[in-house]
Amino acid sequence: ACLQEIRTELTAADVDTKSNALLKLIFLQMLGYSMASASFPTIEVMSSSKFAHKRIGYLAAVRSRIRLELLSPPDRVKAFIKIPT
Repeated sequence: ACLQEIRTELTAADVDTKSNALLKLIFLQMLGYSMASASFPTIEVMSSSKFAHKRIGYLAAVRSRIRLELLSPPDRVKAFIKIPT
């Protein structure tokens, strides 16, 4: 039930809700649970304009071993700094 609630929070449109859900998953991952289903929400939180969200997103990426080097350099810059297009 708890994991299902977290997965529901990961699909929310609100980045605050997603980042809080990622923090919960990071804690559960340290206890042995898998974060495999959270890769796309992790990237969404990483690309937020708020630094606090970015920090949570990058922590989740490192903990879940998302291959950050697969992002091209412009994508990494966009994930860290919002560039107006």
